[in-house]
Amino acid sequence: MIGFRVLVGRFRCHGTVVAERFGGHELFVRLDPPIGLVIWLRRPEVTAVADGPPAPASSGAASGAAPATPPAAIESSPELPPGQPAGSGLRERPRDEPARPRLEEQPRQDPVDPEERARWRGRVGRNVVEALRFGIVPRYAVEALSVGLERERRLFAADLARARRGGSVRVISAPYGSGKSHALDVIWRMALHEDFVVARADLDAFECQANHPRNVYRSLVKSLRVPGEDARGRGLVGLLDRAVLSPVVVDSFARRRRGAWHEFLGPTLLNWQGLSGDAAGKDYLYQWISGEDVDLDDLRARVAVRTARQALLSLGSYTTLSSHFTYLISGLADLVRLLGHAGLVVLLDEAEHLRLLSVEMEGRAVDFFKGLVASALGPSLPVEYLGGSYQGGRKKIPFCWRPPANLGLVVACTPAPGQDDLVSWLPDKSLVTPLPGRLGEAELTSLIERVDATYRWAFPAVPPPGPQDRRRLALAFESGLESGTFKNLREVVQTVVNGLDLVRARSGWSWARVADEIASFVEGPRRDRES
Repeated sequence: MIGFRVLVGRFRCHGTVVAERFGGHELFVRLDPPIGLVIWLRRPEVTAVADGPPAPASSGAASGAAPATPPAAIESSPELPPGQPAGSGLRERPRDEPARPRLEEQPRQDPVDPEERARWRGRVGRNVVEALRFGIVPRYAVEALSVGLERERRLFAADLARARRGGSVRVISAPYGSGKSHALDVIWRMALHEDFVVARADLDAFECQANHPRNVYRSLVKSLRVPGEDARGRGLVGLLDRAVLSPVVVDSFARRRRGAWHEFLGPTLLNWQGLSGDAAGKDYLYQWISGEDVDLDDLRARVAVRTARQALLSLGSYTTLSSHFTYLISGLADLVRLLGHAGLVVLLDEAEHLRLLSVEMEGRAVDFFKGLVASALGPSLPVEYLGGSYQGGRKKIPFCWRPPANLGLVVACTPAPGQDDLVSWLPDKSLVTPLPGRLGEAELTSLIERVDATYRWAFPAVPPPGPQDRRRLALAFESGLESGTFKNLREVVQTVVNGLDLVRARSGWSWARVADEIASFVEGPRRDRES
C-alpha cells in the first residue's frame, strides 16, 4: 500500500502511506497538514480512499514508490543541527533550551459531532467515576481534578529545570490518602510536556522490592514513556532504534579507546546494529537489557558481536547488584539526552515498603536509593556519600555513569510516627516535601465542583449543587479533616461521589439533604467528645 491515500479515523484527516511492516499489518502514514504527524498505525485504523485530497508536495512519497527517507529516520529526527548528517537520530539541544510543546501532549479534542461527543464523554466519565469511587484519579484526568498543589507545582517545575541542567532529587512525604500518587501523576504529565522521558515503578513487598534492583529496573523499563508517543508507544525499543542511527550516539557508549564504554549499553547498541535483520535476535537482546530472565549463554551465541571485551554481562537478580542498575539507569538518562530530549525522570512510589525488610535487606535497598541520588546529583555530593555502599558481582560496576546525566528522581513515601527517619539516605533533608493533607474552604469547593463536573460527563441529568450547598459541603469537609472524621482527601472524594449517587438514583434526596447528612456525620463525634 505504499503511496496509497488513506483516511485516518482517529485524526479525522487524510494521509499517505510511506512504508509498511509485519506483512502490511502496520502502516507508516504521513498525515496531511495541519497535523503533519508521521506515525505507525494498525491496518484496521485506516481506510483506503480512491480519491482524496492530493498528497502534499513535501510528503516525498510518489505512488507506488518507497519513501526517500527511511521511516526510522523520519520518526526519530525531525530536526537536525547544522552539519549533522540526515538520518543520524541525534538532535543536540542546549541544556537550558525550553522544550517545544508536543501535539500528543495537548488535551484531547472533543469529537465534532454532538452525538459522538456525548457518547465519548459518557464513556470517559464512567471510567473516571468508577476510579473516584476508590478515591483514585486516572492519569488522563489528573489535570481536571487537581486542586491545592500550586506550591508543589512550582517546586516540581524548579526540579525539572535542575534536571535539565544536570539532575535533581525530590522526596514526597505525606500520610496515606493525601495524594502522593496523584502528585506523581502530576509530575509525569509536567515532565512529558517539558520533553523528558518518564518511567515509574510502584514498590511493593512481593514483586517490586527495593532490595531487588533488577525488579525495580524492569518495572521502570516497562513503563518507559517517550514524549510524542501514546501509552502503547515503543519505549526503550524506539530509543535504541533511534540511537543506532547516529554514529555519534553509538560512539558515546561503545568506544573503549576513548574511555566511552558503557558495560551494558555499549554491547547493546553494537548488537542492535548487527541484528538489524534478525527480529527474533533483537527481541532476545531487548529482554536481556530490560531485565527479563534470559539464558545468557544462548544470547551470547546468537548476537552479532562476540568478542570477549564486548561480551554481555549478567544482569542478575541478586540484592547486592544495586550498582549495576543505577549505573544502567544513569546511562539511559545520558542516552535520551543525546537523542535530544531534556533527560529522564524516574518516579518511585510507596518507598515506605522498606520498613517491611530485614535490617540487612533494608541496607541493600538504601544502597540502591543512594546510587540513584548520586547519579542525579553527581559532583555536588560529598565524596564519602557512597563510601559505605556495597558493590557486588564479579566485576565492580560503578554506581554512576558520567554524572550528571540529566536524571530527575522523585520518590513518594508515607512517614510513620515513632520510627526511624525513612529518608536517612538523603544528603539533604530540604529535598523532602510534605503534601497539604488538608485543604481550605476555597480548595474544597473547587474540588467538589470538579468532581461534580466529571460525574455529569457520565450522568448529565444529575442536577449540580447550588452555591450554598457547595459552601456547606466544603465547610463540613474542612471541619471533618480537622477533627479526623475524614482521615484524608481520598475519603472526601469518595464521599462526594456517594452524594452524587444518592442525588441521581434515590428519590427524595437533594443536595441540601446530602449536605445535612455529611454535616451531621462530622458533628456527631465532636458532640460525643464534648459531652
